[in-house]
Amino acid sequence: QRLRMEEVILKALEASLLNNQASIAEAERILKEQEKQAGFVQALMIITGSANIPEKIRLSALANLKNFIRAKWKAGGVHESDKEFFKQNVLDALIQVSSIKTFHKLYEDILDLVSIYEFPEKWPGFFEKVIERVKSS
Repeated sequence: QRLRMEEVILKALEASLLNNQASIAEAERILKEQEKQAGFVQALMIITGSANIPEKIRLSALANLKNFIRAKWKAGGVHESDKEFFKQNVLDALIQVSSIKTFHKLYEDILDLVSIYEFPEKWPGFFEKVIERVKSS
C-alpha cells in the first residue's frame, strides 16, 4: 500500500510540472485525494529524500508538504500517524538535505510551523533529539 501511494504521488508530482493545464489539473486532483489518506506526509518526505528522483520533483514534494502542513496541521487534517512520522523523522530529513539550501530552508520553515503547534506539550524530547543529532553530526 505504501509503495503504491508513493508511486501515485510521484506520478502526480511529475504531471504537475508539465506545461499542460489538463495534466496539472489532474495532478492537483490526485494530490488532493491522496492528502486525505494516512501516509501522505510520509510519502512526501520519502520522495523528498530520494536522491534517485530528479531534484525538481523532490522540491515539488517538499513544497506540497509545506503547504499541506500549513493548511491542515492545526485544523486537524493531518493523520496522527503522519504527525508522529514527521516528528520522529524531521531532524534526520533536515540533515539529509542540508547540502541543498532550498530544501533545507523549506524543512526549517515546516519545522517552525509544526513546533508552534506541538512543542512542548505534544513533542516531548524534542530538544534532546536536537542535541543528540548535533553531537552525532
